[in-house]
Amino acid sequence: MTRLGVYVVNAPGRPSDSWRVPPHVLTALRGLRPHLNHLVVGVRHPILQADRSVLEEIADTVLTGDELTHGVIIGSLGGQVAGYDEVLLTGSGWFGPIAELGPVFGRMADVPVWSLLPKASCPAFEPGLRLTLDPDWYVMSGARAASAELAGWRESGDGLNLAAGLRYGFDPTGYSSADPALMNLPQLIDDGLPFVPMASFTVDPLIADRLAVVPADGFERLASAGIDMAEVWQGLLDRTPLRVLSTNLALTRVLGSRPAMGTVMLRTAAILHLYYDDLTDDLMDRVDLLPGDVHVIATTTDEARRVSIEARLAARARQYQHEVRIVASNRGRDISALLVGCADVLGDASYDLVVKLHGKRSLQDDVNASAWFRRHLFDNLLPDEAAVTELYDWFATDPQLGIVVPPVVHMYYPTMGHAWLGNRGLAETLADRLGLCVPFDDQTPVAPYGSMFVARREALAPWLSLGLTWEDFPEGSGYVDGTLAHAVERMFCYVAAGTGRYTGTVLGAAAGGIEYGFLEYKLQAVGSRLPAYAIDQVAYLDARRQSWGSEMARRLPTVANRLRPLYQALRQRRP
Repeated sequence: MTRLGVYVVNAPGRPSDSWRVPPHVLTALRGLRPHLNHLVVGVRHPILQADRSVLEEIADTVLTGDELTHGVIIGSLGGQVAGYDEVLLTGSGWFGPIAELGPVFGRMADVPVWSLLPKASCPAFEPGLRLTLDPDWYVMSGARAASAELAGWRESGDGLNLAAGLRYGFDPTGYSSADPALMNLPQLIDDGLPFVPMASFTVDPLIADRLAVVPADGFERLASAGIDMAEVWQGLLDRTPLRVLSTNLALTRVLGSRPAMGTVMLRTAAILHLYYDDLTDDLMDRVDLLPGDVHVIATTTDEARRVSIEARLAARARQYQHEVRIVASNRGRDISALLVGCADVLGDASYDLVVKLHGKRSLQDDVNASAWFRRHLFDNLLPDEAAVTELYDWFATDPQLGIVVPPVVHMYYPTMGHAWLGNRGLAETLADRLGLCVPFDDQTPVAPYGSMFVARREALAPWLSLGLTWEDFPEGSGYVDGTLAHAVERMFCYVAAGTGRYTGTVLGAAAGGIEYGFLEYKLQAVGSRLPAYAIDQVAYLDARRQSWGSEMARRLPTVANRLRPLYQALRQRRP
């Protein structure tokens, strides 16, 4: 039996000259290689020479080009394809191997054309709804791959349609669902599935919600299969928006819901920006909840405030190794104090975690809103000693956890669906400067709104590469959306993702209960005026928006052309 393998590596979510071929790709190729007589790898993005060298050690041929598809590669190989007994078509949308592949090839040896898992089908309750679109895993004869029947596929690279007569390495009739990859993944893994589709975890959360599917269950089973989870996380973060992963993989925790272990001590740099020195005790009350070795670094703006802060620290019952720094400028406030004034701390490998807090007053907001925002931040992130110990346990037991943030503040503030405000453009520019490859979320970025968080130091270290200075930040009157500090605030979690580390969201029991109640009320108030299911609501609203624009353009084209720039500008600026 001779077998040709064609493996296509997808481009990252954000093209970048610094992109590296994901490690899970190399693991998959090494797992496939013993089963292949010839292996061709096509990468749909430019690669560094170091990555090309590694790929060439595994594969017989390495191609690059954004137009590469399985069909195009097969076409480029010409007549030699027909000489193989089997041709395997697969790619970077799979994690593994987590089980032996040989038995699957063995039982499918006499099957003319087969796929590892069935493509998504349509459930009976919603005839037009597509489920997960599994990445390609087709096996067929070399003669079939080179046949005139598939000439169009080889020439154009269009999708391959092999539905007629297609068999599956894992028979879908053995699983009680329309889509085993989405709904029965733990069972499939138990049954010996050698490679797991990334699509099981990146499905649209609105679909998962509609079907009451919890992708986190399959993810937990994958983690127990002995796979390198650092590779899995990097592969997911490379292509999937954070909010999809946060939702599907249940990365939100209500602190106090798990027993605290407290067995591993982590060294913490607690960085506090105290423009309002009278808030020193408020912040230190939260610092007192932190376990282990804590070093306090307070930043402020002048000598009088420094003296006040020192006096307040000296009067407290619990004493810390600490220093109070006077920053050269308050341009950028707490963000510049962290990235410029404490750059040395972010580069100090003796620290495991950075806890960033600041004296938040939000004087530009209503007094109730300002007080609630502060309460939201503290009572979700660092609510009490047991909760904080549980938070530290999470960091101690999962090296891929990069940063933990409070949930999106949504009472008073119109953040849900609108939280980029005017900051997306600058964030894109910063991402390019950082060589960031991970994709942004379109509407509401996963971020520490209010700029308080707990992070692994390595998840913050990439910011140092920018070499930011005080002059990069606007003067105090310019501290508005669309400026550096607000863009940075929305990027912390994506920069952490660029290091291969995910974001966790935490709720305190009391604050989380308050916020959930209001969120549920708002959702039902809006939902009562729309179709029943969220996925249908989105489709309905999208259709209404498109039909309004189309009708305006048809009836009043001149007016529509004049209004379009204003409409687009307002959409960029709306809260």
